[in-house]
Amino acid sequence: MTVTPLHPLFAAELTGIDLAAGIDAQTRDTIAATMDQYAVTVLPDQHLDDEKQSAFASLYGPLEVAPQTHAKEGGPAAPALGPAPAATTTAKKAAKKV
Repeated sequence: MTVTPLHPLFAAELTGIDLAAGIDAQTRDTIAATMDQYAVTVLPDQHLDDEKQSAFASLYGPLEVAPQTHAKEGGPAAPALGPAPAATTTAKKAAKKV
């Protein structure tokens, strides 16, 4: 695994990882540390289907699912969503100011 800075202050490229094959905890932590240090982390040449993309993303916390406007044939149904806690708090504060 190689980290190559793309800019002195932000953005790095991380190569030598095949996300589709799955990653171990050490690799997950290295990706997280790279994101923390550079804010933008590019992982080139990844070939992930929807399930593998979701599995990778869920390593870093619960996924937020946007409502589907067009169902993908054979794809998962979007769960019912409510407002995010931060959005609810923000909306209440904005309503009080009016």
